[in-house]
Amino acid sequence: MVNLYVANTDNDWFDFLSSGPEPTEVNFWRPSSQAFHAIQTGELFAFKLKSPRNKIGGFGVLSSSSVLPLQMAWDTFGSLNGAPSYDALRAAIARYRPDEIVGPTTNIGCRILVEPMFFPSHLWIDLPSSWSRHIQGGKSYSTDEVDGLALWNRLQDTAQSVSAGNAIGFEEAGSPTLGRVLINVQMSGFGGEAEILCSIRALPVLTLKRHAGLRIVAAQN
Repeated sequence: MVNLYVANTDNDWFDFLSSGPEPTEVNFWRPSSQAFHAIQTGELFAFKLKSPRNKIGGFGVLSSSSVLPLQMAWDTFGSLNGAPSYDALRAAIARYRPDEIVGPTTNIGCRILVEPMFFPSHLWIDLPSSWSRHIQGGKSYSTDEVDGLALWNRLQDTAQSVSAGNAIGFEEAGSPTLGRVLINVQMSGFGGEAEILCSIRALPVLTLKRHAGLRIVAAQN
């Protein structure tokens, strides 16, 4: 069983990051400072584009989650915050916090995602039937559930379509097998090796762009 999270996504954030060179990591910020525990490191974090699009436009793999002052988030991730400048990022946060003065010390939620994939508009995915327009931040799904497993398979199939010619093959459709994986990455200037828990079926997604070196060290059901 694997969990995945579908997050309401700022359309400007998505458009900015999907229009430039493919990043190896991004900061999916939230305007509030609320901690995030919906999924584990190594699980999928999907981008639900806001109205009028109302589609899933891609996903990333959750690396970590923290709360940072706005200035520190900009200094750490720069344009990988989905904005071209600090002032643009501050203005984006301020749109969601109209009753506050948003400045360098304003705390925001930071969900760091590695190997994000941004689908072209003709491959955007319909929302699960259990999604409600009243959902504010997002919704967790499990591959033990019909909607969760169907969404998992759609994300993997679409990722494979986007990266046709580079993919190394997926497991057959069905419940994913978990494995612990050593991943070598350069993240925000810090290189090294880290162990994450993810689906074996997700490994091709992580390696499609050949930015990360992976090796499986164990597997578990």
